[in-house]
Amino acid sequence: MITVCRPILPLLLAASFLLPACGGDKSPGRLSMDLSLPLNWEDRIDMGVLSAPVSTAYIGTIGVRVTCGGVERSWEAPWVAGALSFEGEELEGSCDILVRAFTAGTVVMEDQLPGVTVGSGTDVRVSLELHESEGFSPAGSLIHPRQYHSAVPLSDEVLIVGGTLDTGVIESLSVTGRSVASAAYGCSLNEPRTRQVALHDPANNRVFVFLGGIDDSQYEIIDLASDESTFYVLNNIRRNFTPLMYGQDALLVSGYNSNDNWLINSIRLESTFLNESIISGVGLIVERTDANCSSIGNILVCLGGIDGTFYVNSIERFDLFNELALLQTSLIEAKRST
Repeated sequence: MITVCRPILPLLLAASFLLPACGGDKSPGRLSMDLSLPLNWEDRIDMGVLSAPVSTAYIGTIGVRVTCGGVERSWEAPWVAGALSFEGEELEGSCDILVRAFTAGTVVMEDQLPGVTVGSGTDVRVSLELHESEGFSPAGSLIHPRQYHSAVPLSDEVLIVGGTLDTGVIESLSVTGRSVASAAYGCSLNEPRTRQVALHDPANNRVFVFLGGIDDSQYEIIDLASDESTFYVLNNIRRNFTPLMYGQDALLVSGYNSNDNWLINSIRLESTFLNESIISGVGLIVERTDANCSSIGNILVCLGGIDGTFYVNSIERFDLFNELALLQTSLIEAKRST
Protein backbone atom coordinates (compact mmCIF):
# COMPACT_ATOMS: atom_id res chain seq x y z
CA MET A 1 0.00 0.00 0.00
CA ILE A 2 1.33 3.48 -0.90
CA THR A 3 0.00 6.75 0.39
CA VAL A 4 1.14 10.05 -1.09
CA CYS A 5 0.24 13.01 1.12
CA ARG A 6 0.02 16.61 0.03
CA PRO A 7 2.83 18.56 1.78
CA ILE A 8 2.16 21.08 4.49
CA LEU A 9 5.44 22.87 3.76
CA PRO A 10 5.84 24.17 0.19
CA LEU A 11 9.06 22.29 -0.54
CA LEU A 12 8.28 18.98 1.14
CA LEU A 13 6.34 16.02 -0.19
CA ALA A 14 5.83 13.18 2.28
CA ALA A 15 5.17 9.75 0.80
CA SER A 16 4.57 6.60 2.84
CA PHE A 17 5.10 3.17 1.31
CA LEU A 18 3.78 0.02 2.97
CA LEU A 19 5.66 -2.87 1.44
CA PRO A 20 4.40 -6.29 2.61
CA ALA A 21 7.18 -8.76 3.22
CA CYS A 22 7.46 -12.25 1.81
CA GLY A 23 6.33 -14.91 4.19
CA GLY A 24 3.19 -16.04 5.93
CA ASP A 25 2.82 -14.33 9.29
CA LYS A 26 5.65 -11.85 9.07
CA SER A 27 4.73 -8.24 9.62
CA PRO A 28 5.43 -5.99 6.62
CA GLY A 29 8.40 -3.68 6.44
CA ARG A 30 7.50 -0.02 6.11
CA LEU A 31 9.34 2.46 3.90
CA SER A 32 8.54 6.15 4.24
CA MET A 33 10.02 8.92 2.16
CA ASP A 34 10.53 12.69 2.32
CA LEU A 35 10.94 14.51 -1.00
CA SER A 36 12.32 18.04 -1.17
CA LEU A 37 12.15 20.24 -4.27
CA PRO A 38 14.68 22.83 -5.48
CA LEU A 39 14.24 26.28 -3.97
CA ASN A 40 11.90 28.52 -5.97
CA TRP A 41 11.27 25.73 -8.47
CA GLU A 42 8.17 27.53 -9.81
CA ASP A 43 10.34 30.38 -11.09
CA ARG A 44 12.89 28.12 -12.72
CA ILE A 45 10.90 25.66 -14.82
CA ASP A 46 11.17 26.73 -18.46
CA MET A 47 7.66 26.02 -19.73
CA GLY A 48 8.66 27.11 -23.23
CA VAL A 49 11.18 24.27 -23.43
CA LEU A 50 8.50 21.84 -22.32
CA SER A 51 5.93 23.15 -24.84
CA ALA A 52 3.33 22.96 -22.09
CA PRO A 53 -0.20 24.17 -22.90
CA VAL A 54 -0.13 26.69 -20.02
CA SER A 55 2.51 29.23 -19.12
CA THR A 56 2.26 28.86 -15.33
CA ALA A 57 4.91 26.49 -14.00
CA TYR A 58 3.55 23.32 -12.45
CA ILE A 59 4.42 19.73 -11.56
CA GLY A 60 1.98 17.26 -13.06
CA THR A 61 2.83 13.84 -11.68
CA ILE A 62 5.16 12.27 -9.13
CA GLY A 63 6.38 8.84 -10.23
CA VAL A 64 8.05 6.33 -7.90
CA ARG A 65 9.86 3.16 -8.88
CA VAL A 66 11.13 0.72 -6.26
CA THR A 67 13.21 -2.31 -7.29
CA CYS A 68 13.95 -4.96 -4.68
CA GLY A 69 15.80 -8.17 -5.56
CA GLY A 70 15.04 -7.76 -9.24
CA VAL A 71 11.32 -7.22 -8.60
CA GLU A 72 10.17 -3.80 -9.78
CA ARG A 73 7.05 -1.90 -8.84
CA SER A 74 6.01 1.59 -10.00
CA TRP A 75 3.42 4.08 -8.78
CA GLU A 76 2.30 7.49 -9.97
CA ALA A 77 0.32 10.18 -8.20
CA PRO A 78 -0.79 13.66 -9.25
CA TRP A 79 1.25 16.32 -7.50
CA VAL A 80 -1.94 18.01 -6.28
CA ALA A 81 -3.39 14.82 -4.78
CA GLY A 82 -4.41 15.00 -1.16
CA ALA A 83 -4.02 11.25 -0.66
CA LEU A 84 -3.79 8.30 -3.05
CA SER A 85 -3.48 4.59 -2.35
CA PHE A 86 -1.92 1.90 -4.55
CA GLU A 87 -1.84 -1.86 -4.35
CA GLY A 88 1.63 -3.00 -3.35
CA GLU A 89 3.59 -6.19 -4.06
CA GLU A 90 5.52 -8.40 -1.69
CA LEU A 91 8.98 -6.81 -1.79
CA GLU A 92 11.89 -7.35 0.56
CA GLY A 93 15.66 -6.93 0.56
CA SER A 94 17.98 -4.31 -0.87
CA CYS A 95 15.84 -1.79 -2.75
CA ASP A 96 16.72 0.85 -5.31
CA ILE A 97 14.42 3.89 -5.27
CA LEU A 98 13.86 6.28 -8.18
CA VAL A 99 11.55 9.29 -7.89
CA ARG A 100 10.66 11.54 -10.81
CA ALA A 101 8.53 14.65 -11.24
CA PHE A 102 6.76 15.02 -14.60
CA THR A 103 5.45 18.14 -16.34
CA ALA A 104 3.78 17.94 -19.75
CA GLY A 105 4.98 14.34 -20.00
CA THR A 106 8.64 15.31 -19.49
CA VAL A 107 10.83 14.49 -16.50
CA VAL A 108 11.73 17.82 -14.94
CA MET A 109 13.18 16.65 -11.61
CA GLU A 110 14.44 13.37 -10.25
CA ASP A 111 16.55 11.66 -7.62
CA GLN A 112 17.50 8.09 -6.84
CA LEU A 113 18.68 6.22 -3.79
CA PRO A 114 20.25 2.76 -4.23
CA GLY A 115 20.67 -0.03 -1.71
CA VAL A 116 17.99 0.76 0.86
CA THR A 117 17.43 -2.35 3.00
CA VAL A 118 13.77 -3.11 3.63
CA GLY A 119 13.00 -6.10 5.86
CA SER A 120 10.04 -7.66 7.62
CA GLY A 121 8.88 -5.57 10.53
CA THR A 122 11.49 -2.87 9.81
CA ASP A 123 10.56 0.77 9.45
CA VAL A 124 12.88 2.72 7.15
CA ARG A 125 12.65 6.45 6.41
CA VAL A 126 14.72 8.02 3.63
CA SER A 127 15.07 11.51 2.18
CA LEU A 128 15.52 12.42 -1.48
CA GLU A 129 16.28 15.87 -2.89
CA LEU A 130 14.96 16.16 -6.41
CA HIS A 131 17.26 17.91 -8.84
CA GLU A 132 16.84 19.28 -12.33
CA SER A 133 16.61 16.87 -15.24
CA GLU A 134 16.01 17.04 -18.99
CA GLY A 135 13.41 19.74 -19.69
CA PHE A 136 13.93 21.44 -16.34
CA SER A 137 16.34 24.26 -17.17
CA PRO A 138 17.39 27.29 -15.13
CA ALA A 139 15.34 30.33 -16.04
CA GLY A 140 15.36 33.84 -14.67
CA SER A 141 14.48 37.41 -15.54
CA LEU A 142 16.52 40.33 -16.78
CA ILE A 143 16.52 43.54 -14.79
CA HIS A 144 15.23 45.52 -17.78
CA PRO A 145 12.82 44.34 -20.49
CA ARG A 146 14.78 44.16 -23.76
CA GLN A 147 14.31 43.44 -27.43
CA TYR A 148 17.03 43.00 -30.05
CA HIS A 149 19.75 42.95 -27.40
CA SER A 150 23.19 41.36 -27.73
CA ALA A 151 24.50 38.47 -25.62
CA VAL A 152 28.27 38.25 -25.23
CA PRO A 153 29.47 34.96 -23.67
CA LEU A 154 32.59 35.30 -21.54
CA SER A 155 34.40 32.66 -19.49
CA ASP A 156 32.20 32.88 -16.38
CA GLU A 157 29.31 35.16 -17.34
CA VAL A 158 27.21 36.45 -20.21
CA LEU A 159 26.90 40.18 -20.83
CA ILE A 160 23.50 41.44 -22.03
CA VAL A 161 24.12 44.64 -23.97
CA GLY A 162 21.61 47.11 -25.41
CA GLY A 163 18.16 46.18 -26.55
CA THR A 164 16.36 49.02 -24.78
CA LEU A 165 15.62 52.61 -25.74
CA ASP A 166 15.51 54.04 -22.23
CA THR A 167 18.58 52.66 -20.46
CA GLY A 168 22.19 51.87 -21.14
CA VAL A 169 22.45 49.38 -18.27
CA ILE A 170 24.54 46.32 -19.12
CA GLU A 171 23.52 43.15 -17.32
CA SER A 172 25.72 40.28 -16.26
CA LEU A 173 24.23 36.78 -16.18
CA SER A 174 25.94 34.14 -14.10
CA VAL A 175 25.01 30.56 -13.23
CA THR A 176 25.29 29.62 -9.56
CA GLY A 177 24.54 25.99 -8.88
CA ARG A 178 21.24 25.41 -10.68
CA SER A 179 20.07 29.03 -10.77
CA VAL A 180 20.68 32.00 -13.05
CA ALA A 181 21.38 35.40 -11.50
CA SER A 182 21.21 38.75 -13.27
CA ALA A 183 22.94 41.86 -11.94
CA ALA A 184 23.98 45.22 -13.27
CA TYR A 185 27.47 45.12 -14.77
CA GLY A 186 30.20 47.39 -13.43
CA CYS A 187 29.51 50.04 -16.08
CA SER A 188 26.74 51.14 -18.42
CA LEU A 189 26.69 52.14 -22.06
CA ASN A 190 27.15 55.86 -22.67
CA GLU A 191 24.15 55.74 -25.00
CA PRO A 192 21.03 53.52 -24.95
CA ARG A 193 21.00 51.23 -28.01
CA THR A 194 18.79 48.70 -29.74
CA ARG A 195 19.59 46.42 -32.70
CA GLN A 196 23.24 47.02 -31.85
CA VAL A 197 26.04 44.55 -32.57
CA ALA A 198 28.44 43.61 -29.75
CA LEU A 199 31.73 41.96 -30.75
CA HIS A 200 34.07 40.28 -28.26
CA ASP A 201 37.76 41.06 -28.69
CA PRO A 202 39.41 38.44 -26.44
CA ALA A 203 42.95 39.48 -27.40
CA ASN A 204 42.44 42.87 -25.77
CA ASN A 205 39.83 41.73 -23.23
CA ARG A 206 37.10 44.09 -24.38
CA VAL A 207 33.83 44.34 -26.29
CA PHE A 208 33.07 46.58 -29.28
CA VAL A 209 29.49 47.91 -29.44
CA PHE A 210 28.44 49.23 -32.85
CA LEU A 211 25.18 50.61 -34.27
CA GLY A 212 21.83 50.93 -32.55
CA GLY A 213 22.31 54.43 -31.18
CA ILE A 214 21.50 57.93 -32.36
CA ASP A 215 24.39 57.94 -34.83
CA ASP A 216 25.84 54.74 -36.33
CA SER A 217 29.29 56.35 -36.48
CA GLN A 218 29.36 56.52 -32.68
CA TYR A 219 30.56 53.31 -31.05
CA GLU A 220 31.68 52.17 -27.62
CA ILE A 221 34.34 49.89 -26.21
CA ILE A 222 33.75 48.04 -22.93
CA ASP A 223 37.04 47.35 -21.14
CA LEU A 224 36.41 44.07 -19.33
CA ALA A 225 39.45 44.50 -17.08
CA SER A 226 38.48 47.90 -15.69
CA ASP A 227 34.69 47.67 -16.17
CA GLU A 228 34.62 50.91 -18.17
CA SER A 229 32.82 51.83 -21.38
CA THR A 230 34.40 54.53 -23.54
CA PHE A 231 32.70 56.47 -26.32
CA TYR A 232 34.32 56.82 -29.78
CA VAL A 233 33.42 58.23 -33.20
CA LEU A 234 34.52 56.79 -36.55
CA ASN A 235 36.76 59.06 -38.63
CA ASN A 236 35.17 57.60 -41.74
CA ILE A 237 31.49 58.40 -41.15
CA ARG A 238 29.00 55.74 -42.22
CA ARG A 239 25.74 54.10 -41.15
CA ASN A 240 23.97 50.76 -41.60
CA PHE A 241 27.24 48.92 -42.07
CA THR A 242 27.82 45.26 -41.15
CA PRO A 243 30.38 44.77 -38.33
CA LEU A 244 32.33 41.60 -37.54
CA MET A 245 35.65 40.57 -36.01
CA TYR A 246 38.47 39.60 -38.37
CA GLY A 247 41.33 38.26 -36.29
CA GLN A 248 42.04 40.94 -33.69
CA ASP A 249 40.50 43.73 -35.76
CA ALA A 250 36.95 44.90 -36.36
CA LEU A 251 35.77 44.92 -39.97
CA LEU A 252 32.94 47.32 -40.90
CA VAL A 253 31.52 46.21 -44.24
CA SER A 254 29.96 48.76 -46.63
CA GLY A 255 27.04 50.91 -45.45
CA TYR A 256 25.94 54.45 -46.41
CA ASN A 257 27.79 57.74 -46.19
CA SER A 258 26.36 61.01 -44.86
CA ASN A 259 24.75 61.69 -48.27
CA ASP A 260 22.96 58.30 -48.25
CA ASN A 261 25.21 56.95 -50.99
CA TRP A 262 26.05 53.25 -50.87
CA LEU A 263 29.72 52.58 -50.06
CA ILE A 264 31.42 49.77 -51.95
CA ASN A 265 34.30 49.56 -49.47
CA SER A 266 34.92 48.59 -45.86
CA ILE A 267 36.82 49.84 -42.83
CA ARG A 268 39.40 47.87 -40.94
CA LEU A 269 39.46 49.12 -37.34
CA GLU A 270 42.71 48.01 -35.75
CA SER A 271 41.61 46.88 -32.31
CA THR A 272 44.67 47.84 -30.25
CA PHE A 273 45.18 51.46 -31.28
CA LEU A 274 41.84 51.97 -33.13
CA ASN A 275 43.52 53.07 -36.35
CA GLU A 276 41.13 53.08 -39.33
CA SER A 277 42.00 52.06 -42.87
CA ILE A 278 39.78 51.84 -45.94
CA ILE A 279 39.72 48.52 -47.81
CA SER A 280 38.62 49.39 -51.33
CA GLY A 281 38.61 45.84 -52.67
CA VAL A 282 36.32 44.48 -49.94
CA GLY A 283 32.74 45.74 -49.93
CA LEU A 284 29.25 44.74 -50.98
CA ILE A 285 28.54 45.53 -54.61
CA VAL A 286 24.85 44.71 -54.17
CA GLU A 287 23.25 47.35 -51.95
CA ARG A 288 21.59 45.77 -48.90
CA THR A 289 21.00 46.16 -45.17
CA ASP A 290 20.75 43.43 -42.52
CA ALA A 291 23.31 41.31 -44.36
CA ASN A 292 25.00 38.43 -42.55
CA CYS A 293 28.80 38.40 -42.92
CA SER A 294 31.27 35.87 -41.53
CA SER A 295 34.98 35.36 -42.01
CA ILE A 296 36.35 31.86 -42.45
CA GLY A 297 40.10 32.20 -42.31
CA ASN A 298 40.90 34.93 -44.82
CA ILE A 299 37.66 34.48 -46.76
CA LEU A 300 34.76 36.80 -46.06
CA VAL A 301 31.27 35.61 -47.01
CA CYS A 302 28.24 37.94 -47.00
CA LEU A 303 24.69 36.85 -47.87
CA GLY A 304 21.07 37.72 -47.26
CA GLY A 305 19.79 41.21 -46.52
CA ILE A 306 17.19 43.53 -47.97
CA ASP A 307 17.54 46.42 -50.40
CA GLY A 308 14.62 48.34 -48.93
CA THR A 309 11.98 46.54 -50.99
CA PHE A 310 13.15 43.05 -51.92
CA TYR A 311 15.20 40.38 -50.21
CA VAL A 312 18.63 39.91 -51.75
CA ASN A 313 19.73 36.48 -53.01
CA SER A 314 23.35 37.20 -53.97
CA ILE A 315 26.26 35.72 -52.02
CA GLU A 316 29.42 37.84 -52.17
CA ARG A 317 32.85 36.51 -51.22
CA PHE A 318 36.14 38.32 -50.63
CA ASP A 319 39.80 37.49 -50.11
CA LEU A 320 40.66 39.56 -47.03
CA PHE A 321 44.39 38.84 -47.21
CA ASN A 322 44.73 40.14 -50.76
CA GLU A 323 41.78 42.57 -50.36
CA LEU A 324 39.90 41.57 -53.50
CA ALA A 325 36.44 40.33 -54.48
CA LEU A 326 35.83 36.73 -55.52
CA LEU A 327 33.18 35.16 -57.73
CA GLN A 328 29.59 35.85 -56.66
CA THR A 329 26.96 33.14 -56.28
CA SER A 330 23.26 33.23 -55.43
CA LEU A 331 20.87 31.75 -52.91
CA ILE A 332 18.12 29.56 -54.35
CA GLU A 333 15.68 31.63 -52.32
CA ALA A 334 16.24 35.26 -51.33
CA LYS A 335 16.42 35.84 -47.58
CA ARG A 336 16.55 38.89 -45.38
CA SER A 337 19.20 37.34 -43.11
CA THR A 338 20.69 33.91 -42.81
